[in-house]
Amino acid sequence: RTKKGERIHRKVIERKGSPDNPLTLREVEEKFRRCAGFAPRPLPEERREKILDFVENLENQKELVSLLQLFA
Repeated sequence: RTKKGERIHRKVIERKGSPDNPLTLREVEEKFRRCAGFAPRPLPEERREKILDFVENLENQKELVSLLQLFA
């Protein structure tokens, strides 16, 4: 409710992140950064950025062990 006691509402047909309203790459990256920071064992910012860089260049990676190690 607003200070005047009014209710404001709107109907959301397709929530953000749904197949018909997907997140942008930037939004996915920001969501990862936030979630990784609030994990039971938060990932340091430096590792979060290394993970994002690895995934961004996934097609050029020779193996995935390095990525898994970044999560350890």
